Amino acid sequence: MAGEEKSVAATKSYSAELLLSLVVASAWSKSEIDFSALISEAEKNVKNVEQIKNIAEAFDHTPGVTTLGRGFAYCNAHEAALKIKETLKAPVSSFSSADYLHGPISSLKESSRVIFIAPAGAAMEGMSASVARIREITPHIYWIGAGAQPIDNEISLGGSNLPEKLAVIADSIVLQQFALFLSLKNGLNPDAPIGLLKVTKTK
Repeated sequence: MAGEEKSVAATKSYSAELLLSLVVASAWSKSEIDFSALISEAEKNVKNVEQIKNIAEAFDHTPGVTTLGRGFAYCNAHEAALKIKETLKAPVSSFSSADYLHGPISSLKESSRVIFIAPAGAAMEGMSASVARIREITPHIYWIGAGAQPIDNEISLGGSNLPEKLAVIADSIVLQQFALFLSLKNGLNPDAPIGLLKVTKTK
C-alpha cells in the first residue's frame, strides 16, 4: 500500500520494515497496536517539513556528525546516520548512547554535531549520563523525539508523542526529511546519490 519506492536511498521501505516488525511482534505477544495514533503522529511529522528544512539550512555537518539512540531508538540512530551518509556524501557515526561513552566519545570535539534520537520512555532515561557527558564537550546538540530535553541553544527537530515502540516508526520520517534537506542544501540529489544503485549484485 506504500506504493513504488523510486529513490535509491530507501525511505518508505525502512519505515515499512519497522511497522512490519511491530505487527509480527504484537501478533506473537497478543498485544494491540494503536494504528490511528500512529497514523496521526506520522501525518503530523510529515507536515512539520518547514521547521526541519529551516534547521537543515543552518546545520553545518563539516565538523563531524554523530547520531545516538538506545532501546527502540537504536535502529533509528543507525538509519539517521546512513541516510545522511548516503545523500550528503559525508561520514557520519552512529552508536548506542551507552556504548559511546566507552571509547568513541574521545573523538568528540567542541565543534562536533550530535543528534540524539530520543522518544519518551525508558530509553531516554537511560541516556541521561551520555547527555550530561556530551554537554561538557559540545553545545551543538540536536534532538528527534518527544523525550527531547533541550537546554540553552540545543535544537529539537520534532517528534511524535507516542510510546517508544510506535514513536520510532513515526519519527523515522523526521530523520529522513532532515537528511533530504541537508542533501538539497549542499546541491546534491537525495533520490539518486552518486555511486549508489537501487539493486546491487553479489557473487
